[in-house]
Parts: sequence; C-alpha cells; structure tokens
Amino acid sequence: MTNEELLNRLFKEAEQLNFEGIQQLYPHSIELPPHQPLQPELPFKKHYQLIDLMQFDGDALIHNTYRALMQRNPDPQGLAHWQAQRAQGLSKIDFILALKASAEAIAQGVTLTGIERIERLKNSRLARYWPQLVGWLVRRHERKLNQRAYQPLAAIWDTQINQLQQQQEQQQQALQQLFYLPTSQLRLLANRVQHLEYQLDLKSGVFSSSSATSSQDTSQSDVQANTSKALDAFYLAFEQACRSSQQALEQHLQQYLTYLPPANQAGKLVDIGCGRGEWLQLVKAQGYQAIGIEINPVMQDFCQQQGLQVELTSFLQWLQAQPSASLGAITAFQVAEHLPFELLFALVQEAKRTLQPGGLLLLETPNPENLLVASHTFYHDPTHRHPLTPTLMRFLAEYVGFVSPEILRSNPYPQEALLSGEDATTQRINGHFCGPQDFALLAIQPDLTHQVSQI
Repeated sequence: MTNEELLNRLFKEAEQLNFEGIQQLYPHSIELPPHQPLQPELPFKKHYQLIDLMQFDGDALIHNTYRALMQRNPDPQGLAHWQAQRAQGLSKIDFILALKASAEAIAQGVTLTGIERIERLKNSRLARYWPQLVGWLVRRHERKLNQRAYQPLAAIWDTQINQLQQQQEQQQQALQQLFYLPTSQLRLLANRVQHLEYQLDLKSGVFSSSSATSSQDTSQSDVQANTSKALDAFYLAFEQACRSSQQALEQHLQQYLTYLPPANQAGKLVDIGCGRGEWLQLVKAQGYQAIGIEINPVMQDFCQQQGLQVELTSFLQWLQAQPSASLGAITAFQVAEHLPFELLFALVQEAKRTLQPGGLLLLETPNPENLLVASHTFYHDPTHRHPLTPTLMRFLAEYVGFVSPEILRSNPYPQEALLSGEDATTQRINGHFCGPQDFALLAIQPDLTHQVSQI
C-alpha cells in the first residue's frame, strides 16, 4: 500500500466519524427558563389588599402603588420625588399612606383593604402623646406584612432557582460530552492510523488487492501466515480501541505495587502477555528489572518501540527454562481467561517453583460475579475461552502450595449506574450487575526457611 493510498483510507475513516454530532452538542449558551418577573405589574382595578403592595420594593413599589391608587403609571417627576423620599428613609407604609391621602388618589376612589388599622393608630390620641410608641407599633406591623408578602415570592424564587440549577446541570453534561466525544473520536482515529500503519508493514496480507489477484499462486501456508499477521495487527488495534486509556489503566495498576517485594531484593519481574506494556512501564519506573513475554509480534514491536524488553516466546517454555526461586514476581493481566485449563494449571505450578520467597503471583481476569461481565462484556474479545471464578483461582493457588492467597476485586461500575435505594433487594441487584468487573489472584511465595526457623 502506497503512502497516497494510506492517506486516502485515513480521510475516509475521518469522514465516518460523527463530528457533526459533536457540533450539535456544543452548548452555545445556557437556555434560561421563560422570564417570569418576581414582582409582576399590578393590573388596574378598584380594590386592592395592602399585602398586594407590600410585596414590592424599590422602584417597583412606587410604580405599582401609583397604578393601584392613582390608576396610572408614575410620571418622571413623581418617580424622582418618591425615589428621593425613600432614599431618605421613608417607610413603605408611610409612602403608601402619603400617596393614598393625595387628592388624585382620593378622586379615583380606590379601596385599599388592610390599611385601616394603621390609619386609626396614626390618627389616635396615642400618636399625639406617644409618637415613638406608635412608630414602633407601625414598624412592627410593617415587618409582619413584609413577611407575609414575601412568602409567595419565596416559592417563586425557589422555583426559578431550581430551574436554573437544572439548566446548569444540563450545561455541565453538555460540556462533558463536548470534551469527551472529540477526545474519544480522535483516539479512535489515532488507533485506526496505527492499525493502518501496521497493515502497511505487512508484505502481502490476504485482505490486500494484490494477494487477491495472485491467490492461485499462493500456498495455503502463506495464506495462514498472512492471516496470522493481520490478526496480530487487528488485536493491537482492538486493545487500543476497547481497553482503558493509558492514564486510567496506569491508575488501576497502581493498586498492585504494594504487593510486590522490594525492588532492591527482587529477582526479575516477568509479565506474561504484556500487551501494550503498561505494567512493564510502571514497574520499570519503580526500579524493577522487568521483562515481558508475548506471542504477538506486533505487540512485541509496539513495546520495543517504547524501550521495553519483551521476548517473543511461549510463557511456559520461558518459565521452564528459569532456575527455581529466581523470580521476584510473575504477573498476567487479562491472560488467564485465554488459556485452556491445563496450561493455566501449568502456569501456577511453574510460578510456585520459580518464585523466590516473598515473590508474587498476580493473575487478573474478568469477574463473572458481575452478571453483565459474565453474560456480555467478557465476549467482546473473541479469543476469550470461558470466565474463571474467584473460588477456582484461590483453590488452584492453594492446591499447588501457596499459603492464604488473596482475591482483590476492582473496577466496579460508576456510581451513576447504580439503582437508587438502600433496601436489601436493590443492594443485591447493584452488587450482581454493577459490582467489580475484574478480580485478581494475589499469591505470595512463602518463606519456608523463615517458617522452619520459627518452629
């Protein structure tokens, strides 16, 4: 395949990505709920309650008191006059009383119910002899009226605040999609670029046009070899597309570092089926002498380009060639489920022989206790054989001689996937369907010399 053909294929891949969908998700602005003024304008009528006016403040109070008592909107001069009076401390009640006593308001003949008590109090003898006491009583009554007037407004405010919060949550979700989708689409495109590069390196795969035209001259063994190469490239592309990102996987693998023997005391650490080399990179950075074992030449090439030591061989042959008690750790992530049981049994036996005292055997595999894993996601990988249970893996380790092996479950579904509820049935459903998606067998090689000395 020429470079021009490769670029044409890349352009076609890019055109298939849903970038239009990403643009539709772009949140240009927060769509606010329909505008509903917290203090609506009063309609013109001939009868009002004092509480109708007490709900307003500032210019809205002046505006609506004019509409109620004068049956018109305030003129600029009147608005400016009363703004100045209110700024100097004129109370709501005194303002309403002053406007109600004007000749224009009296001529309109509007009834204002609820203010009679205050008018009687202000016109009583008590007001002439004890004006401060009357003022205190009026202010106390005004505070109560304000509290009553603000109660319905508080409900309106709560409603609008809730609406704004919902809009904010929708905006946040849109932003998450905005930044997540381009990242995932670009990651997919990068994976396809890498896959096509590996295909370009294949001399004449069965999927190329040249091999189709010369198929009559191609032997069956050549076809099988080319198919194997193509499948090796496919499997790397599959891992790139379906496995976690480098950062997320590294964070997941961090939990296992505490189970390793000290780097300055450990023999070689071997990772069986090292794949893209995430674990090798992590332990190498911690000072361990790490080596990967692979049967996929494309994976080996991928790791070697990152400066990792990877041998292309059968792990069983490699382990059988190692001296007893020579290895610091044997790890295999998402490998055990690919093996026939007799090979898995041999792996655990050889781990028991080759691990040094305190050495670690770590086998991570999908967790069939999670029913979604057992019935669905396990079968994403066409090379998986069948799920392995924690009970089987622990018994296998004990059977060959490991003492008190542990099972470490990890990677549950996110919190938003859980059903809400604290009852036993809901908790059980969440456990079966949203629990840990993986588990790891952690078996430590016992120090028999230390145990004998204690006896």
